[in-house]
Amino acid sequence: KHFEKALKLDPSFARPYGYLALTLSRSTNSNLDFKLPNINNKTAAYMADILSLAGISVGPNIPQTYFSRAFIETFSFGEHRAALNNVTIALSLNPNYADALGLKASILNVLQNPEEALRVLDKAKQLNPNFSVEYLQIEAVALIMLSQWEAAKQTASLAVERLPESANSRINLICADFYLGNIDDALWNLEELIMMNPGFDLSRMNFNDNKLWGQLTTECFQTLENNLSD
Repeated sequence: KHFEKALKLDPSFARPYGYLALTLSRSTNSNLDFKLPNINNKTAAYMADILSLAGISVGPNIPQTYFSRAFIETFSFGEHRAALNNVTIALSLNPNYADALGLKASILNVLQNPEEALRVLDKAKQLNPNFSVEYLQIEAVALIMLSQWEAAKQTASLAVERLPESANSRINLICADFYLGNIDDALWNLEELIMMNPGFDLSRMNFNDNKLWGQLTTECFQTLENNLSD
């Protein structure tokens, strides 16, 4: 409502287009417990698409407009190369845009380049010492992709401490423990995950086209769920 009010007061104000587009896009993400009332996913994605393009049209020199477009392209439409291009434009306008670096790292993970993702994310964390838990989730995914299980466990543990209700963080911790051979710890966290999310179903998990992360996570959960049912 605040973003809509801002646009009514000044339709040439570029940032609210991007922020409203981000809000709509987040509401379509199956991994997030966030839904907008009276707007279905298809409508929300369509509105996010239009608003993000409008933001770039109105504010071609505003980095946030390219950030919102990149976010929507990678998470809503699976257009990861286009997203990488737009987040790169955002960073050319503001090289110290920490969240744009975080988004770039997430996109690089999807494009199967976790080494570069970690380098980019390290810069983002230096620029924003009070970084959000999403930074840790992106880092944990990259470390899992690189089979750096101990580092992945440490990072995922921090993410769970910061936001215990986050399914994504706990899933990464379960996988790290599983591949370290800490099966009891992995099973305990799996039971915690199911208790906190009674309707949890890994098949509905959005891996955002990250094939390696999806493969490793699926193999881990299939084995653990078989152990639980025995």
